[in-house]
Amino acid sequence: SIPIGALTFREAAATRDSQSILDALNFRFDALADQPRIVAVGGTATTLAMVVHQTTVFDPVQLESTPIASSYVGDIVRTYLQEGHLSPCEPYIPRNRHDIWIYGMMILDRVLQTNHIAAITISTRGIRHGILIHHKILPHPTPILNLRTL
Repeated sequence: SIPIGALTFREAAATRDSQSILDALNFRFDALADQPRIVAVGGTATTLAMVVHQTTVFDPVQLESTPIASSYVGDIVRTYLQEGHLSPCEPYIPRNRHDIWIYGMMILDRVLQTNHIAAITISTRGIRHGILIHHKILPHPTPILNLRTL
């Protein structure tokens, strides 16, 4: 579980520089460090899967087990920070997530960078299903990153 959620981060960033907030937080997790892939659950993760699939419809069957390279997450965050917009992602982000999603993405990017994680796999069914993926479906042990607060 992450020590700050996207909404809290967005509110804090309104009064401080978002980079200084990220720098102040410790996103090093021994259980995640140097893993080739982790399972991510929660709103930020499932919205990211919608962007990857270029869909505006939340279809858990389509989005389940979507693999995403960490570099893809970083590219979205860097583009936003440099250019101030989320296109071409915007059409696929639900309207009620537009103002929060990028903050969750910044947190996710920092976790992936700090822990040297190469990729994530999305679970649309929550943490329990992610644990089942971890123990039953994926061929190698895959730690779970609970992004439910994002």
